[in-house]
Amino acid sequence: MQPDSQPEELKQAARAALEAANQARQQLAGQAHWSWPRHALVGLQLGAVVASPAFGPYVMIAVLGLVLISTPLVIWFDRRRDGFFVNGYKSGPTRRVAYLMAASGIGLLIGGLALRDRFDWPSAPLVCGVIALLVLISVLAPWPPSVICIRWDAER
Repeated sequence: MQPDSQPEELKQAARAALEAANQARQQLAGQAHWSWPRHALVGLQLGAVVASPAFGPYVMIAVLGLVLISTPLVIWFDRRRDGFFVNGYKSGPTRRVAYLMAASGIGLLIGGLALRDRFDWPSAPLVCGVIALLVLISVLAPWPPSVICIRWDAER
């Protein structure tokens, strides 16, 4: 082996390793298709929290309790079915989606309460809850599974 050829061989080995990692990530992304029931459940959770003020404080507390109980079930189901759960805590596209979901839920909750109290529209939180459900399902359902996988490019 000549001394000049060693760096080129190392570069080729590094490129091959990065390509293998990229293929593994793409395979994982191809398997990560969340079902409509999962999206519907998460949408229902957010929609129920947003809509719950329309039914009074006791129902609101009960809904929050049910959402807190059902969230670990969603996590368990994802981990059992897919082997992982994407939570949005890590930076990247997933975090942006998680922040968008939280901001839209909080905005719709505040909007529903403001419409109910300011304009005397008692069913406003319910309407905002349905909007939250529909928005969450429509935004998350077509979300590409590659959101969980970072594409590594060997040419960098």
